[in-house]
Amino acid sequence: MKWSLRKQFLLTIAGLLLSCLSVYLYLAVSVFKSDKTELVYEINKNQVSNLSHELEAELSTASDKLKMFAYLTELNQTQLTENLLSDSSDLVAAFLYNPKGEATLSEIQNESFLETYGLSKQDFFKGLMKNIPIPFEEILKKGELVWSANLPQSPPLIAIGKMVLVEDEKKHVIDRRLVVGFLKTDRFLKSLSSFLLSEVVLTNESGEVLLQSRSGSKSSDFRNDPLFLQARESKARFSILNMNTSLAAFAKAYQGQIYVFSRTDNKIAFQAVTDLLRQTFLFGAIVVTLAMFISVLMSRSLTKNISLLADRMHGVSAGDLSSPIDLKSQDETGLLANTFNKMLIDLKGSRDNLETMNRDLDQKVQERTQELEDQGKKINEIQDALLRTTRLASIGEVAGRTAHEVLNPLTNMLTRIQKV
Repeated sequence: MKWSLRKQFLLTIAGLLLSCLSVYLYLAVSVFKSDKTELVYEINKNQVSNLSHELEAELSTASDKLKMFAYLTELNQTQLTENLLSDSSDLVAAFLYNPKGEATLSEIQNESFLETYGLSKQDFFKGLMKNIPIPFEEILKKGELVWSANLPQSPPLIAIGKMVLVEDEKKHVIDRRLVVGFLKTDRFLKSLSSFLLSEVVLTNESGEVLLQSRSGSKSSDFRNDPLFLQARESKARFSILNMNTSLAAFAKAYQGQIYVFSRTDNKIAFQAVTDLLRQTFLFGAIVVTLAMFISVLMSRSLTKNISLLADRMHGVSAGDLSSPIDLKSQDETGLLANTFNKMLIDLKGSRDNLETMNRDLDQKVQERTQELEDQGKKINEIQDALLRTTRLASIGEVAGRTAHEVLNPLTNMLTRIQKV
């Protein structure tokens, strides 16, 4: 009984604590996860928005410079074309071709860029275009094209190709030129390196990777990625997406030719939630342990008093009403003990009264029994007298009837005799 009561007490305390902890965890995780989701969405939104605007501005500037390069070359303004590649410009080289891309009409290169990376002026861009051929046909077809110009042992570059129309003085198109430029990406890579939680990927409209923030994932093809597929099918220029395992956002820039993706894995996004759960479970385990220890101490004092009450009740049930409970406690068990002692006094007084009443009742029963016995004797005597009287009356009745039966004939006889 002691262990059962203590067990119930401990289980109740543990159940209440676990219930409170579970409710707290559910509310905390729900609120924190919702806030964290909104925060991640906002971060991804800002990342793709800022990068898309930077790319838009840089590619537009580079496109204008390439167009200017083609016009200045047609005007034989060699000195002016060299000024297009200033040290502050991200455009590091430009090449002008005839419509079929068969001959190089002009070229300019940023020598400062080549010296910075220790590259050969004669061989670098020739090797680059040899390993990554220029898609002249696509440039002619689309009018403008952006693609990746990354080699394993060289700085990453973004190539932009543009078709330029040559007009005469009367604004009549007389020829076409293809101009190709290469942009350095140092500034963009620096921006990408600041994105610690998210994976940021820049692609062209065909899914070819231009830049990505994580050096460990060097995939050059993004076209089969679910995020790219959803972005390509979407008509929105900007959107946030909740993928199965990540929170993402995308933005389209430069007339839909550039896609900027920012994706945060759920494990990384909700790492703080996981840490909160871990810390809460640890704190909860400590609290539950302390609560159980305190409950054990409290249950001992509680069960001790209740055990004394239970033992004394067994004694009362056996008929011992002489010993009150000596329980010095100010809680409910002390009040129960005092009430029980009062009940013992009342029970003892009631039992004494019952014993006295039983003795008096026995005496009265004996007296009444004696009276009944005396009355019985008298009744027996009266019954005997009545019996004798009844017998005598019966004899007298028989004698009377007999005399009557005898006297009737005699009377008749006497009467007849007298008459005779």
